[in-house]
Amino acid sequence: MIFQIVPAMLMVVLLPLAEARAQADHPLVGRYEGATLRDRAEEAFTAYPRIIGFESGTPLIELREGRLTRLAYDNPPGRSTLEVLRNYLAALQARPGFRLDWECAGRADCGSTAPTPQGRGWNGVNGMNVGAGGDVRYATGQISTGTTEAYIAIGVTPRRTLVHVLEVAPMRTQMAFPRAATPAPAIPDAALPDAAILAAELARLGRVTLPGVFFDLDEHTLRPGTDAALTQVAGLLRSQPGLRLRVEGHTDSQGDDAYNLALSQRRAAEVRQALIEGYGIDPARLAARGLGEEQPVADNATPEGRARNRRVELVRY
Repeated sequence: MIFQIVPAMLMVVLLPLAEARAQADHPLVGRYEGATLRDRAEEAFTAYPRIIGFESGTPLIELREGRLTRLAYDNPPGRSTLEVLRNYLAALQARPGFRLDWECAGRADCGSTAPTPQGRGWNGVNGMNVGAGGDVRYATGQISTGTTEAYIAIGVTPRRTLVHVLEVAPMRTQMAFPRAATPAPAIPDAALPDAAILAAELARLGRVTLPGVFFDLDEHTLRPGTDAALTQVAGLLRSQPGLRLRVEGHTDSQGDDAYNLALSQRRAAEVRQALIEGYGIDPARLAARGLGEEQPVADNATPEGRARNRRVELVRY
């Protein structure tokens, strides 16, 4: 059902492009008035499984590729999920070229906790974590502006609204060649990680910095040359079957705080996934967390200090 709301009563604020970017909202969607941006993450090119229905106990998925933006907002108090989603839809439907593809209300109709090949719930499918509560509303549609074609998904819970925007764009293959040709920096053998040293530091401090992990600037994909570090971590985990580790990503203070936080989360998740897929580590024994620039270990005013702050740590939990 498509709801109509008098435009003057809309509480979803669609900002001008420049202002929206400055406030970190997505210019195609905007935010519900009074909501607080909690997190924003972007991927320049990815495959996104858009949930477009729920039939026979299984979410229906449509795979799209392009630039993905994920946003999470804390809702203002006292607003129902119905009110929030209706306002989003009314604001989007006021835009030329928008089409609503699917809308649902409630866990049973949406299938937000249904089993999928990636696990239980939407979070394993595309990262839209609406939780296990029953009061969830969801809508997805597409918009074509003449210059932009995008797919929009909105999930609303009593406390939070999640917005995913997939802008159709070709992969920039020319960027892959310099990155693939750039070797990882050489580090002395003495600085390479050793499972015994990692174990000793974890026993003593509960955490240890993992050397030998390399990423390109502003990227989260692991570069060649990190196998030695991951092999030692995998060996440590195999030697201590009861050990559980959290991979923590850290950045220096250059750039936007929210961007650094999202980048550090993606890097930590990449290391965790590499240990799972490449070394057969049980996913239940690994967690990932990005802390951005929150916990520096050196002065960010110097290149040497910033280099030390850009790190991956292992934390026993």
